[in-house]
Amino acid sequence: MFIAIVLLLAVVAGAFWIFNNYLVNQDNIVFFWAGTNYEIPATDFLVYLLVAFLAFYLALRLIKHVLSLRKYARLYREKKIEKKTQSSLMQGLISLVEGNWDKAKTQLLNDAEYSQIPVLHYLGAAKAAQMEEAFEERDQYLKRASESCTGNAEVAIAISQAEMQLHAGQLEQARAGLVTLLESQPKHRYVKRLLAKSYYKQEDWKNLSAMLPEMHKQGILNETELMKYETASLKGIFQMYATEDNLAKLKTEWKKLPGNIQSRPGAILFYCKALIAAGDNTTANKLLTSTLNKQWDDKLAELFGLSSHDNLNQAIKQAEKWLPQHDKSPIFLLSLARLYRKNQLWGKARHFFEASLNLAPNAQGYLEFAELLEEIGEKANADLCYRSGLYYCIHKKGRPLALQSRREVGRKIRVLDTSASDSSESIEPPASDYAIGADIGIDRVAPSDPEPINDPVEAPDAITEPSNARI
Repeated sequence: MFIAIVLLLAVVAGAFWIFNNYLVNQDNIVFFWAGTNYEIPATDFLVYLLVAFLAFYLALRLIKHVLSLRKYARLYREKKIEKKTQSSLMQGLISLVEGNWDKAKTQLLNDAEYSQIPVLHYLGAAKAAQMEEAFEERDQYLKRASESCTGNAEVAIAISQAEMQLHAGQLEQARAGLVTLLESQPKHRYVKRLLAKSYYKQEDWKNLSAMLPEMHKQGILNETELMKYETASLKGIFQMYATEDNLAKLKTEWKKLPGNIQSRPGAILFYCKALIAAGDNTTANKLLTSTLNKQWDDKLAELFGLSSHDNLNQAIKQAEKWLPQHDKSPIFLLSLARLYRKNQLWGKARHFFEASLNLAPNAQGYLEFAELLEEIGEKANADLCYRSGLYYCIHKKGRPLALQSRREVGRKIRVLDTSASDSSESIEPPASDYAIGADIGIDRVAPSDPEPINDPVEAPDAITEPSNARI
């Protein structure tokens, strides 16, 4: 720059001098040199001056290039190395995507120290080592990436490390790194997302639940992810307090929830299950009843049938109010059958068990129905129900129950009794063939006295009970 300014001043000064002399002597130019005056035609002088200026300029350019030869050689070498490192990076990333882990590491680490972006080389090599489950080698590459990075690359390296640790199941290390990173980057959306994932995998429901409102407000999670995390955190917190038999904390946690969550059937289901596990069936039953009266949910109806009730008659009356609107719901019919069974209303329980299983097979339902049939002395029907349940468990599809009617069962019992009286030895039929077991508090009924009574529930077959059974 300095040389250019000097040349420009020299040209300006020379032009001024020539112009001044040309005005004084229009034909010749006179100049004094070493005590002698020289006179040159103006046109010739201008030509000589132009040639001298060009020669001087070219000489300066040549000198400059000669002095810069080492620099040009260095730039050429650097450009060649840069081209080579770019090629190695591209080939390494392609090998990484293709799953050639060893080849990818070799290509990415070649000339990585000469690359303008060595961080990408080391991060790619760390990813390849991660896929090979070489975690110590992975950490070494991450360390080298951190040492070679500049600017904001530290955040990218920390995020990459946390992602790899989460994928490898190193949850504690990932969580510690993400917590530290979030302290320095409190508004980083992806860091919050990864930390929530870490809490979810560690089943740290309290911390996960505390993060969700802010993440929902900022739109970090989509609706599916938000529902997944909310459901898991609610279930986990409720189960934790139920296990601790801490009803006060359980109810306090429920009251803290916003109204839109308290109205969700899923949240109500988890809360009621926790209440039942903690021994507060009364509160759970009240909440189930009020919710089912407002909005129907089969899972809540199922829990209503499984729960213990202080007043079974009242619970049955409430369930019977729901029957006209939900008589095609197999889950509700199963719940109603359970309530009848608890109240020893065998005929109604038998009818609704059969109706539910014929609408939709259910392994637990088959088992409970078979146990009921054994209790009321229908051994053949119980065996059929056991077989149907086993068939469903194996083939994952049900088949209609073709049970013998109670009248047919009583007729077979009378035939057996007549055959026994004609024989020389007195043979007493097994108790399960003609009577309800004594373990449920009902006296045995002799096979010669099969007085049937009408069941108030309409059923496909006529259903009868022993005279001393409760209907």
